[in-house]
Amino acid sequence: MGQKSGLLLLILSATYILLRQQRPLSAGLVFGLIAFKPHLGLLIGIAMLLKGQWRFVGGSAITVSSLVGICFLTGPDLCMDYFQQCIGSGDYTNSGGYALEEAQSLHAVCHLAFDSFSPKLAVSIAAILGLGVIVLLQRILRGALETESQLFGLQFASLVVATVLISPHFYQYDLTILLLPLMIVWSILSGAWNDGSNIPLTEPNRRWLLGMTLALFFGATAFAGIAAATHIQPCTLILLGLLVTVWHTRRRCEETTGYTAFG
Repeated sequence: MGQKSGLLLLILSATYILLRQQRPLSAGLVFGLIAFKPHLGLLIGIAMLLKGQWRFVGGSAITVSSLVGICFLTGPDLCMDYFQQCIGSGDYTNSGGYALEEAQSLHAVCHLAFDSFSPKLAVSIAAILGLGVIVLLQRILRGALETESQLFGLQFASLVVATVLISPHFYQYDLTILLLPLMIVWSILSGAWNDGSNIPLTEPNRRWLLGMTLALFFGATAFAGIAAATHIQPCTLILLGLLVTVWHTRRRCEETTGYTAFG
């Protein structure tokens, strides 16, 4: 469709690879390019800031400030209009012609499911679920970020998944970025990591991760049709389940192995 999702996938994948190679400044410089779709960069950016990844944050700031400066040179008034559009993106789902069944974020999904009962109820449920996602993510990210470890793969995958869920606007064609967390999870399940930090997955968690990964990969084209017919977005339910399973995997490993990389 000529959409920007391929570029977003490239930016996130390059960021992840550079972090794995312990090149945080370069990773930040690349990640800053996501500023053209700013709400998709906020969660990862804030997480890295709170984790004290200062070289990553510095690299991102250089790229973002450069892009913003160039934009203002080309048209300050247009930049302000764009800023106003960004801060009002939460209301975008209420605009005419917006297909809620093709949206994947918690905000849109709750409006699809509950607007017929009460728009305020939809907003309240979306806020509660969003808070739950943040709490889960905080537990998954607990401890130091060891970018060379297998755990970091799950942590970064969780950040991308949570970005989809808490974005004010996220359409089906942008699900392309989920190829990155799906491949990370698949590499862990297949034992492709050779860094000495293998996570001993319990069999139930392995089955859940495998099942949800396959469901996302092969079911994406059917999600909009199912949502239109049932007012329930299966993609969002699968993404929530994926986050819960990653959190449970971390908790079980801490309980059973005392694995030091889990902080």
